[in-house]
Amino acid sequence: MTRAFIDESVSPKLLPHKHHIVDCLMDQVEHMEANIARQADRTGIKCTSHRMEIYRIQHVLNGYLR
Repeated sequence: MTRAFIDESVSPKLLPHKHHIVDCLMDQVEHMEANIARQADRTGIKCTSHRMEIYRIQHVLNGYLR
């Protein structure tokens, strides 16, 4: 996804949309958020690192979709 985001931002023309990658990542984010919600200790390092990864993925997705 990062490669597609960079390619799209520097390309002088529109590139084919990566529907399958976007859909897969959105599903993964939903599953990760559900897993965090089920955890008893949401302030632990494991949940914090997962939350940071979710933010990173969402940032790349939002940039790509713009």
